[in-house]
Amino acid sequence: MFRKPYLLLLVVAVMSLLAQPAMAGILFNNGSLLGTDISNTVGLAEVTGSDAVTDSFHISTTSNLTSITFGDWTYHPGDLQSINFIIKDSAANTVSHGENVSVAIANETQNLYSFYVSDATFGLSAQLAAGTYYLTLTNAEAASQSFTYWDVNSASNSTASNLVGPIPSEYFAINGNTPTSPVPLPPAFLLLGSGLVGLAGIRIRIFKK
Repeated sequence: MFRKPYLLLLVVAVMSLLAQPAMAGILFNNGSLLGTDISNTVGLAEVTGSDAVTDSFHISTTSNLTSITFGDWTYHPGDLQSINFIIKDSAANTVSHGENVSVAIANETQNLYSFYVSDATFGLSAQLAAGTYYLTLTNAEAASQSFTYWDVNSASNSTASNLVGPIPSEYFAINGNTPTSPVPLPPAFLLLGSGLVGLAGIRIRIFKK
């Protein structure tokens, strides 16, 4: 029986250096949640029913998208339940979409217009190459059946509503990770790893005898 697994632990530690995990975080951030501009939000960034709003975003390198957070305005606390989304590339090809996707509400506050403003996040799974894309939100479903609006923060990206055409942009963030290639290690590390594997095998055979 192999009673001293120290060598095996060293082998595992060295070999784990051969792979590097993906770097997780925010891939695109369109400013911050404003929550105060009622003149642009109500009626223009409405995403209830067939009303839709589209914002552009840019990915600088091939990335895995895991969730999207956007600024939500509702009449009641915790009201937004689900939403539809579509992501298209610059050639108008759909690269990801979802219907009745569940939404999680966070950081909810009531603004001076008596709206409840929050960070609304929904999950997705898509890998996008570097480039410019267009996110459309529509068919938001609220528990109270009331209207839902997308927070306007007037950033510089391209934005349009199917109701009125070009409008100021909205707050949202694209979350995910960037895959990274294994980092080559110096030959000495590789020799050390193979040597430890050999020693571990010898020790195991000796103890079995």
